[in-house]
Amino acid sequence: MTNANPNAPAYRWLLLFWLFNALNVLFGVIDLPVVLFSGEAGQITLSNILALAAAVAQFYPFYQLGKLSDRLHRAFTVNIISVCAAVVGLISLLIALTDRPPYNSAAVITVMSLVVMAGVICLYVSQFFLYTGLEALRAERGYDYPSRLIRLCFFVPLICDIAAVLLDSALKTSISLFSKCFCLIVLGLFVRAARKSEIA
Repeated sequence: MTNANPNAPAYRWLLLFWLFNALNVLFGVIDLPVVLFSGEAGQITLSNILALAAAVAQFYPFYQLGKLSDRLHRAFTVNIISVCAAVVGLISLLIALTDRPPYNSAAVITVMSLVVMAGVICLYVSQFFLYTGLEALRAERGYDYPSRLIRLCFFVPLICDIAAVLLDSALKTSISLFSKCFCLIVLGLFVRAARKSEIA
């Protein structure tokens, strides 16, 4: 249980959450001609850094939204777990791929791959709690917003991710972009409904 405050204003944190999401998508799409690091594994551009900064900044409004209800709090908590699992797993996998014993053993690589997979699963669970939590918030506060529409921000990306795995790799970027833009539009409409309700 959390010290949830169902009467606390939501619009400001929803707006910031949406804004950082939008910046993350924007910097993930545009390619700023500034390379900060280049190596055999690839390169890190200014766009990559800005997208990462937007993703990190998103945690603060997400944390504040977690104070509105227990379900939103669970969404934030599971999201943190997913990020930690993904980071630990990926760093461990990178170490394993350097062929330094004992980190390069098949068992270690398998375990770290499972850690990364667990992080991905936790991310989907977090998204489920987030958008069902926002749906509950809509119902409690009487937002002028279609019932269950916000839940599509969970189901559409899930379907798109499955489709991206099954379909031709050339379509993956387009499918991912469609999924992100769809969620931005639907969440943006939710933010607008929250603003109308709180300012009225």
